[in-house]
Amino acid sequence: MTRHGIDTASPIGKRNYAIFLKSTSTFSPYIFTEEEISRLIGAADNLPQRKNAPYREIVLPAIYRVLYCCGLRVNEALRLRITDCNFKEGTLFVRNGKGGKDRIVPMHPTLTAYLSDYRSKLPGDTEWLFPSSRGHYSRSTVYENFREMPILCKIPHTGKGPRVHDFRHTFCVHTKT
Repeated sequence: MTRHGIDTASPIGKRNYAIFLKSTSTFSPYIFTEEEISRLIGAADNLPQRKNAPYREIVLPAIYRVLYCCGLRVNEALRLRITDCNFKEGTLFVRNGKGGKDRIVPMHPTLTAYLSDYRSKLPGDTEWLFPSSRGHYSRSTVYENFREMPILCKIPHTGKGPRVHDFRHTFCVHTKT
């Protein structure tokens, strides 16, 4: 607000606060179009099975849907347990998110239905919503698998994106109030 000339109460003083807020970043997130999201999800739905990654072909499409439809950070999604999903209420309980905060995130009814069906395809004894052979999927695995998808979908790489985290930015832009 100070940067826009609006008086604010700041414990470090107006002058110092304005200097503190200046950013030299030229970063601009990649915002997927709705058509690009559709192509990416289609590509995820057609991922081949791999012997070393059981359930890959169902887990990764679910992860990317949750990232886009709920705007979660990758680590927040990967730490979701089955018990964090309330399919009756259509919510996800995010534990220890950024800043150590918990929050409840609503899901669209179509995502709730998708995840309910997805859950029925997982082994009955799994604790994690996105299980792997070593517990739950890792951030690096999600990123590595994502890198090939924009290429398959003919989405150009801009040098800094698109990245998995751009699902979060796109969620914010596409969410209608």
